[in-house]
Amino acid sequence: MNYQLITDTQTLNQLCQGLLKEKWLAIDTEFMRQDTFFAQLAMIQIAIPSLEVYLIDPLSIDDLDALWALLADKKVLKVFHAARQDLEVLYQHAYVMPGPIFDTQVAGVFLGLGDQAGYARLVETFCNDKINKDQARTPWLERPLLAEQLEYAAADVWYLAQAYPKILHLLTPTQRQALEADFNALTDPTLYAIEPDRAWLRIKLLSGLKPKQLGVLKQLAAWRERQAVERNQPRKWVISDDALLQLAKRPVRTVEELPKLNKLTPEIIREQGADLINQLDLTLQNPDCWPELPEPIALNTNQQTLLPVLLAISQQTASTHGIHLPNLANKQELAALILNQPSQLNQGWRHVLLGKKLQQFLQGQLHLRVDNKLAIQPRLELAAPLF
Repeated sequence: MNYQLITDTQTLNQLCQGLLKEKWLAIDTEFMRQDTFFAQLAMIQIAIPSLEVYLIDPLSIDDLDALWALLADKKVLKVFHAARQDLEVLYQHAYVMPGPIFDTQVAGVFLGLGDQAGYARLVETFCNDKINKDQARTPWLERPLLAEQLEYAAADVWYLAQAYPKILHLLTPTQRQALEADFNALTDPTLYAIEPDRAWLRIKLLSGLKPKQLGVLKQLAAWRERQAVERNQPRKWVISDDALLQLAKRPVRTVEELPKLNKLTPEIIREQGADLINQLDLTLQNPDCWPELPEPIALNTNQQTLLPVLLAISQQTASTHGIHLPNLANKQELAALILNQPSQLNQGWRHVLLGKKLQQFLQGQLHLRVDNKLAIQPRLELAAPLF
C-alpha cells in the first residue's frame, strides 16, 4: 500500500483538480472530540479506484477550498463507511456538504451484515483481511505523525476502495435505488445544524413530563447548547442531562435552593447558579411557550389488533437480516403504516426489507404461514384490502 501525504496548498490544489476526473472516491476522516463541542479535524484520507491513497493534513494547509469544492462536486461519488460522523465533521468544519455519497455500512443491510456492521467486519468480509487497530485511539492532532499512524489512516480508505466495487456488484437495481433515499437523508444539512431550540429533543426520558416541565427542559437545554458552542466544550461539561431533568421536575426559584438538587455540583451552582435561575424564571413567566410531546398515533379497535401481527413480522425480518429491531420499526411507525400516514417504512432500505411486505399484507396480497417459525408467503390470488 502506497500513500502520499499532502501538506501544502499548491499540492492539494493539483491533487483535487486531478481527482475531479474520477468516478468515485473512498473517503475517511480522523478527528478528535474528547474535550470540545466541535470535532477537531486532523486528517482527510482519499483513495481512488486504482487504490492510490492520499492523506490530506488540514493542520498544515492554509487553504482547503479546493478540497471542499471536490467534496461537493456532484459528478464524483464519495464512498464512506458509517458516513454520519464524517459528514458532520466535514460539514461543520466548512459548511459544505459532501455529495453525492454511498455508505457501505447502510448498504450492508442488504448483504447480511446487519445495520451496524463495523469497519473491521467489512474488511474481513470483502477483503479477506484484518485491520490493525493499534492506532485507533492515537493522538491525531499531534505533529509530526508517525509512520504507523499514517499507515493506519491510509489503510482505512485503501480497504474501502477495494470493498466498494464488490458491494455495488452484489446489490440489485431495486436495492441501489432504495439506498438513494437513505443517502439523501444523510446529506441533509439540517441533520447537522446546531439548533438550540431543538436541543431538548436529544434528551432521553421525556415521556411523562408535563408541559411546564418540558418548557423548563427546553429553555435550559437551549441555554446549555449556546454555552457549549460559545465555550467549545462538550454539553455535559456545562451541565449534565440528569441535572437538566432534575431541574425540570423540581424547578426552584432561588440560587439558595439549588443545593437541594443532588445532580448539581457545587461548582455548577457557584459558577452558573444565577444563570440557571434566570432561565427558570424566563420559562415560568412564559407558559405560552411550553411545548407538548406529540400524541401517540391513535388506532381503532380493529386496527389495534393488527399491531402485534405487524410487530411479529418486523421482529422476524430484523432477526433474519441481523438488524436491531428499534432501527427497523417501532409501534409508531407501524401505526402510521396502518393509517397510510408518512413513515420511515415507506422509503429506503426499510421499505425494501419490511415496509413493502407489510403494505402488501395490509392490502391482502400476502398471508402468513406458521411452521416452526413465522414466515411470509405471497398469496396466489389478490384479496380485498383489510381497510
